[in-house]
Amino acid sequence: MLFRSVVTTAPTQSAAVAKAELPVRVTSSVIGLHVTVSNPTSTNVEKLDQALLTGAVRYPTSAQLGVNGTVLIFGHSSYLPIVHNQAYKAFDGIQNLKKGEAISVYSATTEYRYAVVGVRVADATEDVVELPATGKHLVLVTCDSFSKKTNRFVVT
Repeated sequence: MLFRSVVTTAPTQSAAVAKAELPVRVTSSVIGLHVTVSNPTSTNVEKLDQALLTGAVRYPTSAQLGVNGTVLIFGHSSYLPIVHNQAYKAFDGIQNLKKGEAISVYSATTEYRYAVVGVRVADATEDVVELPATGKHLVLVTCDSFSKKTNRFVVT
């Protein structure tokens, strides 16, 4: 799947008002989601794959919490009943989220709450996930099947 940052002009915020924070955990009580989030600094695929072995990952060029932009967090989903590494089940069930349901993303000090706007299926090799720079948005992405590059579930 391709990720593209959409550059738009946003009003500037004073440093006192906007505080960028890294996500450390994402939760949704509706689907039993509770997973840690790592924040690698490299977009190198091998490094991102390594980070996915510990939970979900914030895409390094996406926004941080508390500032304008889109926070993109992706994780594995396997839908297998038994896995040795629970990180392979990090985003199991995100496709079952419904419009208006809550997702919380935590920094080290703050809870940020988002309401689901929509869930869609995207072709892993062709679709682009837009990352608006204005407003404060969250996008969660996972595979629709274990170890295959077919489709992705995208929650906004």
